Amino acid sequence: MYAERRSTIGPPAVSPEVCHGSSPRRRPACASSPCGAGWPVTLLPICLALALAGGVPDAAAQTASGSGPAADGEPTLDIRSIDHESYRAIAARLPDGQTPRIDGRLDDEVWALAPPQGNFVQREPRFGAPASERTEFRVLYDDRTIYVGVWAWDSDPGGILASELKRDSGLRKGDQIKVNFDTFHDHRNAFYFSTNPLGAYKDANSVENGRTINYDWNAVWNNRTSVDERGWYVEAAIPLSQLRFPTTIGEALWGLNVCRIILRKNEEDYWVPFPREWGRRASHACRARACSPG
Repeated sequence: MYAERRSTIGPPAVSPEVCHGSSPRRRPACASSPCGAGWPVTLLPICLALALAGGVPDAAAQTASGSGPAADGEPTLDIRSIDHESYRAIAARLPDGQTPRIDGRLDDEVWALAPPQGNFVQREPRFGAPASERTEFRVLYDDRTIYVGVWAWDSDPGGILASELKRDSGLRKGDQIKVNFDTFHDHRNAFYFSTNPLGAYKDANSVENGRTINYDWNAVWNNRTSVDERGWYVEAAIPLSQLRFPTTIGEALWGLNVCRIILRKNEEDYWVPFPREWGRRASHACRARACSPG
């Protein structure tokens, strides 16, 4: 059982307004205008715009409290009918001079700039069913770094598991969050980042549509996690210098997917679900389209 790094987080210094009924204690307020302007040509040309077309209705996916399991008997989703290219993410550009503090608490006001994405779907054990626990993520970026925050709520936080801390450990002995970036949206190559409730580091470079995964590729990035009575949380900062991506101004497409493992339930949930016969290829990632200023 997970026993270390537990913490009780006080209320964040943000508006008490919440999205989809989650507690203001752990979640930033809704933002109405997440995209910034005035981007130099050399910067990451994305305001990852993500609108979930179709997918699992929020009310059917998890309880409104943000921490409870989905009700028994929920209908499963027809994964094969999903247009994976219809998934969109929004990564909000940070104002000059503002960055989140990477401490795993996710209570900085800047996280309110990016809208949450959620409605995860099971791959295991109930293929196509709503995830049994609520998971959401947000993405921010600035001139140098892309930031990922994940809220992994859990109705039984005492059941959160983690035991591995060694770099590039398998992380198969506990809960886990995985993030994949297909920065050229070529459906063949991706950068993979993963952690567990202890804040372990695991990363890799995947090529040939996932047929070759290079775990010797070690990026320099910052990652912190925390656990409280509502679940566990991931806050990661990945320098853009560690990634390869198009830099032309205008439009750029990135693929993106996020996975959560809940070990005690033998559960594997994905934000963008995909058929089992696809394996775990990069091509199931959603499309992230660039926003031009103005």
